[in-house]
Amino acid sequence: MTWIDILILIIIFALMIQGVITGLIRGVFDIAGIIFGYIISLKYSPILGIPKILSFILIFLAVVIVFSILGRIISKLIHYTPLGAMDRLLGGLLGVAKGIIISFIFLLVLILLNKEETIKKSEIAPIIWKTGITATQLLPEDWHEWIKKLKFRQKPVYASLRQVYGHHYLHL
Repeated sequence: MTWIDILILIIIFALMIQGVITGLIRGVFDIAGIIFGYIISLKYSPILGIPKILSFILIFLAVVIVFSILGRIISKLIHYTPLGAMDRLLGGLLGVAKGIIISFIFLLVLILLNKEETIKKSEIAPIIWKTGITATQLLPEDWHEWIKKLKFRQKPVYASLRQVYGHHYLHL
């Protein structure tokens, strides 16, 4: 087991525990707050009459805070019902998913830093990589086009990924 394996396990385990503590409802509301905060900020930041970046940040933070408060309220209500245990269990699964996503991004960064040899020794990295590539198939078509463009612009990165994981892990 390499240091990469240990770090990946720590990330996934820590986020799983956090997910169990916070629950699925709160986790979903936090993610929704970030997504809707971004969308609403893009739409309304130009019309506030203050510098765009400042209005974007203020709107984004306001939306994230509102969603977070709503998530906490609903989560507390659910935790007093028989559904509380299910909310916490599913929150743990959401935490594992977040951990896998963060680990996948971490592997991409390592590859960009030319650490392929270190990754090759890992037992867990290929599993995370295959899971990440499989998950990207669920992304909207626009994202696939962006990834393909990035892939062709970054031929050394693509070659490194192919060298580490082989062709069968790179179906984008």
